Amino acid sequence: MYVYSAKNNMFYPKEMQSVYENAGSWPTDGVEVDESIFSEFTTQPPTGKTRIAGPEGLPVWANIPEPTSPQLIQLAERQKADLLNQANNTTADWRTELALGIISDDDKESLIAWMKYIKAVKSVNTSSAPTISWPVKPAS
Repeated sequence: MYVYSAKNNMFYPKEMQSVYENAGSWPTDGVEVDESIFSEFTTQPPTGKTRIAGPEGLPVWANIPEPTSPQLIQLAERQKADLLNQANNTTADWRTELALGIISDDDKESLIAWMKYIKAVKSVNTSSAPTISWPVKPAS
């Protein structure tokens, strides 16, 4: 047997109630559920669904909401940072070779192409997410 807390959207095993109570974390809104409910709602959710507390205090599947504009911008910022990190990792040795004056002409051309790419990525306005046209990486 389990207890489902709508407030926490979590299941608690009844056999551990005393442990949770001693820790002060046993839910006050808990509803007893059987193994079938527990099993259904603790496995992989159906595609496009997430577990939420239903109106009767029991778990139900609901559609995953579309990301908000601030969330989309945050994802775009993360992608921008990832692209810049990848580009910086790609160009690190070439930059060192350039500073030491030992870079080959081919590597120097590659470095220039990647630096143009880095500049283009930095100029991307992430506030237009999700309709961002990301620059194309140079051929390696």
